[in-house]
Amino acid sequence: MIYFEKRILSIGDIHGQPDKLEKLLKKSEYDSSNDLLILLGDYVDRCFKNIESLNLVKKLEEQGAIILKGNHEQLLQYAIIDLLNGKPSGSNVEVFIDCGGVNICNEIKNLNRAQLIGIYEYVANLLLYYEIEEKHPFNLNILFIKLGISNG
Repeated sequence: MIYFEKRILSIGDIHGQPDKLEKLLKKSEYDSSNDLLILLGDYVDRCFKNIESLNLVKKLEEQGAIILKGNHEQLLQYAIIDLLNGKPSGSNVEVFIDCGGVNICNEIKNLNRAQLIGIYEYVANLLLYYEIEEKHPFNLNILFIKLGISNG
């Protein structure tokens, strides 16, 4: 938990559209030194710039953004395990494709093992929730979480 006096921007469901996220941040006049950006997950799926979306999210995290795991990152994590174990048509890959992951699967299918492991490690270590406690002057507790995450 942190105590702060910053504007909070909370955004989710980028779904492989980094250009739209960048436009939204520009329109909101996001300033990493004065704002707290909390991204709520689902950076991949649906659209065609999923790796680029993950790279943008990493860049924003380096600038101080809080990055939460969405259910689509969880599905990606499980699919990568199958790909690393030589099961390109395994059940986790198929489930991910059925949930909208066909584009990211096409993007990652030609990555080498080290690149897949890098993506896996990044999404596996994302936070599941983030809490802010504001004692003064309002006595608020704010919990940020993305629904759809299972614990196993």
